[in-house]
Amino acid sequence: MKKVLVVSFVALTFAAGCGSSSDGGGASAGSGGASGGSGGGASSGGSGGGKDANAVCGAIAVADVQALYTSTVSGHTFNQIGGNFACHFELTDSAGKKDTTTQVNLYVSDPDEKNYSSSKTTFPNDTFYDLSGVGDKAYWFQAIDGLGVPAVMAHKKDASCSAHVADALENTTCKYTGAQNVSKDDGAAYALLMGKLCDDVFTGYGD
Repeated sequence: MKKVLVVSFVALTFAAGCGSSSDGGGASAGSGGASGGSGGGASSGGSGGGKDANAVCGAIAVADVQALYTSTVSGHTFNQIGGNFACHFELTDSAGKKDTTTQVNLYVSDPDEKNYSSSKTTFPNDTFYDLSGVGDKAYWFQAIDGLGVPAVMAHKKDASCSAHVADALENTTCKYTGAQNVSKDDGAAYALLMGKLCDDVFTGYGD
């Protein structure tokens, strides 16, 4: 199985229900942005708002991706979808197995915040918490309050970003107790780590 972090400029939202790690630890990785085509990654041509996939996705610091996982970031694929972007980071666990589960989505043109608010519309029964320090504003939520790793929505200028992890608990660094119980504090701490990916792509896009 393949573990991939996806950063996409596409209008998709997801319910959260992802993994965490009871020790909250994570392997370290080199800092700085991942450049297109490196690490076995591929990139597509074209541009969105004068930017290409390498410029936008390459702004994501490998260390920011690595901070979410106990597995190792081992590669990436950067794609452009119309005026939007999809950034995939491959993860490999200690046994050499790979999985494709993590997704971060950025909407390049969202001045009316329709995409930013779409999770609240799509998942009206979820509990939403404000998240400070990401973009101009942000919030996080879980499919079931108190269970699983949160999903994040952020907005900056005219762009919005969603970050979603759907991995096994033991493969992420989100702290939990018992049967996948994630406290509000631990959920907020992990959401802030996810939010860094949104800030990275905001920077890459120029917002």
